[in-house]
Amino acid sequence: YGFLPDTGGAGKHRGALGLSRQYRFLAEEVTVQQRSDRHKHPCWGLQGGGSGALGKSFYVDREGNRSEAPSKFVRRMRRDEIFRSEMPGAGGHGNPFARDPAAVAEDVRQEKITLTHARDAYGVVLDPATLAVDEPATKSLRRDGAPA
Repeated sequence: YGFLPDTGGAGKHRGALGLSRQYRFLAEEVTVQQRSDRHKHPCWGLQGGGSGALGKSFYVDREGNRSEAPSKFVRRMRRDEIFRSEMPGAGGHGNPFARDPAAVAEDVRQEKITLTHARDAYGVVLDPATLAVDEPATKSLRRDGAPA
């Protein structure tokens, strides 16, 4: 169980992260039922914010074969099989390049987003060792790559 990095839509106000839950079954047989949404159509962003990540699910059988699961199903599973569900992320609100670089750096520190996502989605360049904002590089990247 945990948060999924880079799943919240980019925005001045970042969308909420998706969550994952993974189960390895210990009983001889179980019935799994899932009712989820947003496997095909993401949560949209508003006023320039980006869409959240899609939800997805899969199961892994005893031989290690992975199969995509539909968003809604009922299925019998056996001991040592795995079911994983990943909830979608929420859409962002506002221009991602208007997000405070310090807030983006804090998101990286808290492992809500990756260094790559900070640069690509928010135009924020961070020192990989210290996670300090490289202000000249950030200013240049935001100026040259600012979304319309």
